Amino acid sequence: MASSGWSWDPARPLGDRDMNILWPSLMPAAQNSADGSDATNANGNGTSGTNGVHHHSFSAPPPPQQSHLNGGNENHFAAAQSPNGAKPAESPQSPDSGSKPPRATAPRKRKSDAVAIEEPSPEDLPDIPDDDPRLDELDQTCNQIRSKIRRFIESGAMKVGEFQDELGISPASYRRFMNQTGVRQGEGSDAYMNACRFFKKRELQGLKVVPPKKKARSSVGGKDAGKSEKQKAADAIDTGDVKLDGEDEGEVPVYDTCDELRKKVRAFLKKDGVTQAALCRGISACLPGDQVVQARQLTTFMGKSGPTRGNNSPIFYGGYVFFEKLRIKDEKPKTKFRLEMEGIYGPGRGGKKKSGSHRRDNKPGMETKVDLSGPMIMRDNERLTEDKHGQQEIITVGK
Repeated sequence: MASSGWSWDPARPLGDRDMNILWPSLMPAAQNSADGSDATNANGNGTSGTNGVHHHSFSAPPPPQQSHLNGGNENHFAAAQSPNGAKPAESPQSPDSGSKPPRATAPRKRKSDAVAIEEPSPEDLPDIPDDDPRLDELDQTCNQIRSKIRRFIESGAMKVGEFQDELGISPASYRRFMNQTGVRQGEGSDAYMNACRFFKKRELQGLKVVPPKKKARSSVGGKDAGKSEKQKAADAIDTGDVKLDGEDEGEVPVYDTCDELRKKVRAFLKKDGVTQAALCRGISACLPGDQVVQARQLTTFMGKSGPTRGNNSPIFYGGYVFFEKLRIKDEKPKTKFRLEMEGIYGPGRGGKKKSGSHRRDNKPGMETKVDLSGPMIMRDNERLTEDKHGQQEIITVGK
């Protein structure tokens, strides 16, 4: 059988190359060889062989080298082996085209750049009177109010006890309402109605249900920079050289109720570096003699509720003296409530009737030695009442 000028061994692998790329350069030569005519090689030069047949031989090209930048593009080798020998166009991501342009990214916001927005002060809020008819709109279910209460407490805006005092409800009423479930379970309780009024008032004042967290005080460059926790606590309870009349004898007149002092204690314990132990040291320094108060006494006092509940505790008297000395040291004015207390328990008492919460020795100030929550002998038709200033009065009910 006459040779056509080329041969192909079926056993010789061609790899996974594209046959459309390899065969077009060979087919013209093979056809010309079969006709006995001259053929040109790949370079365009005529080459005559035996019997005018051109012998073409080729070997399988080496496997392509995958580019580290193009991810091993299969068309890269095909473009390099094009029949016309043209140089493939450089890809923007080819090694010869330079480094890869950087990808634009949005600048990250540093944590220190974030500024927390505090709630406006009460003086800047619109005044919503308690008899505003809009506060009586009960447009929230019991479950919605319970959810708002939990979120409000978890935000740290108030302690549970402070929130109960704000609503004017007892701890038992609060727990009973919060332990219930359902959209209508608890709708007749004071906790539900007062909480509705509380959140409705915040809404009318433009405040959020969950108040924003206060901006953390920076320790860089501040007055507490570089101070340890013990040093911060020592500075917090330092009352300076303030001395009150009657302090050495334990006879300072008290113009605060137990509930008001509890509010001051809670606010004071939120300061940096202040602990119950540090506060107890500050209170002990305000007591006569060598009296020392313990943390358990502070816990017991803080667990009570009522204007006169805990009046005979050393925490009440010593705490009042401690905060009064801090007020004088910081040059803060007396509050409106403090002035009202002076009008009731001060010298002369402003013409008001003496209450059971006045001192037994007729001296100014609230009673701090006799327990005002102790048993009292009354008739069947008599009841003991108490206002927010701690004034106790026995009233007659029925006939």
